[in-house]
Amino acid sequence: MNLWWFALIFSCSILVFVEGQRNCASLKSCSECANSTDCTGTTCTWCSETQACVPYIFNVCPLNARVDVAYNCPWNVLNTEKYDDTFVRQTVADLICAANQQDAVNIQRSLQGKYPGALVTNFYTTNCWNDTLLWPFNINSNNMLCFAYTVIIDSAKLIALIFTSTPNVAAIVAKLSNPFALPRYVDPQNLNGKVYDCFAYPFNELWTSGVANDYNSLISKVPEYKTLVIGYSIGGAMASLASDIISQRFTSGNSANLELYTFGAPRIGDMNYAMAHDQLVPNTYRIINRLDPIPLSPPRAFSPDPPFHSRHEVWYKDSTMSNTKFTIFHMAEDPTGRISSIFSENNDHLNYFGRNLQTCLP
Repeated sequence: MNLWWFALIFSCSILVFVEGQRNCASLKSCSECANSTDCTGTTCTWCSETQACVPYIFNVCPLNARVDVAYNCPWNVLNTEKYDDTFVRQTVADLICAANQQDAVNIQRSLQGKYPGALVTNFYTTNCWNDTLLWPFNINSNNMLCFAYTVIIDSAKLIALIFTSTPNVAAIVAKLSNPFALPRYVDPQNLNGKVYDCFAYPFNELWTSGVANDYNSLISKVPEYKTLVIGYSIGGAMASLASDIISQRFTSGNSANLELYTFGAPRIGDMNYAMAHDQLVPNTYRIINRLDPIPLSPPRAFSPDPPFHSRHEVWYKDSTMSNTKFTIFHMAEDPTGRISSIFSENNDHLNYFGRNLQTCLP
């Protein structure tokens, strides 16, 4: 077998030299290299550390520098320069916290002290899931609720759609990470790729209950206003789906005034969905606090068609408490980002930017 293998490699080398057949080393870009094969049938891998294409096996590229999927190739994306820690720490967190009031009148009252003239149209709620989770514990998710509201703030010339959920970390991890009963993929309406049913269902319930009509009514009056779509926890998945629809139906392909911010969002769908989202909503910021476990779910390891995050991950590796040090990654699943650590801390999902998002008290 070894003699046959070396003979094949030698023959391939001759073909490369004489006939121009390719080997991994001849591929000069990440997109060309990742997922390609050379004339021996060996899969090629892009090494981001050396900026070279190498065979998948028998190479010295560090594991955290290997790119095996072309979609995951690093981008030099200028829109990440727009990320504003102060804006997220204050305005985005304020809008998420206001959802805890769970009533349009009280949400509006809580916001008007800081954002005079803020007008909340309606507040919507639905069950996120209706099942009893049998693994790893008998955890009932019937009490998990998903919420949404829409607000217009004329003083800031923005419209915001906020999606949140009951932050039951144990139930979310059990639901999304059970290798024996992973969520099912479904086809999202008018979108490429597939998304998980456990996100599509509550989103459709909220969107058709009135969120879509509320947004349409607002944006039709002030089309020049910026649109923020914001999501926390499971709400991050729903916010992503909402931003896709807004990009398609309301911006006519011009998404410059559309931004998506999520806190502790899970993986939403397959690679094709992530690719489509990158094109529809380039101003996307997936914010992760330290060792928040939810962004690691659903796991990629147990699926023949693994889920993918979309860009751009914003990881506060040490904490979002008072530390403004963060890293924006230009790979969808950057091996040096959140996935570089197998450890998780449930409290990191509940606390963002110095606030417990269950109560929004410091």
